[in-house]
Amino acid sequence: MSHQENDLSDRRTLGFAGAAEDAFRYLTDSGFRVLSADATIVRYSSTRVFVNVYHGRLSYELGIEVGLVGSGAEPGYALEAFVRLSDPESASRIRNFVATTPDEVRVGLQRLAQQLKQHVEPALQGNTAIFAELHRQREEWSKSYAAEVLAGQIRPEADAAFRARDYRRFIELLSKIENALTSAEKQKLEYARRHVSR
Repeated sequence: MSHQENDLSDRRTLGFAGAAEDAFRYLTDSGFRVLSADATIVRYSSTRVFVNVYHGRLSYELGIEVGLVGSGAEPGYALEAFVRLSDPESASRIRNFVATTPDEVRVGLQRLAQQLKQHVEPALQGNTAIFAELHRQREEWSKSYAAEVLAGQIRPEADAAFRARDYRRFIELLSKIENALTSAEKQKLEYARRHVSR
């Protein structure tokens, strides 16, 4: 038996699959069917929407992922994404429940099922407008994150160029992240442009 199989057999004692099927019974009552159930994930699907209820293999966090059936390789969306649509402030406070005992698994899954009902119900009906907005937000976040990473890579090199008085290089670098500049960086950029134009 591999180490991973042994870890999962130990996880079966937590009763995740059975507790998930009990807590999320309303899904099967609403036309979803259980596609698979094991020690760390129970997969549900209707004709339009899938719901994955999981128990993190390493983190022991309980969570969900909801998406449209047949939407390609795009993963589903976490509970936080749905809450963010109506209440961004509350979404920032959502934390996955960590469950390491059978009782914690049961209580955490019941809480998660309530949150799913409260925040995701229209999406469970296959409302494509909700998924389109979630996709738009994910794209926006992805672009914002990529810009932050680029800025984090450029800033040290730009600072070194400024200290070396290589103003052309400084301008070239900061021009790539001009929309993300701090007021101090904008002032330095103006200073560098004045000195290059002389």
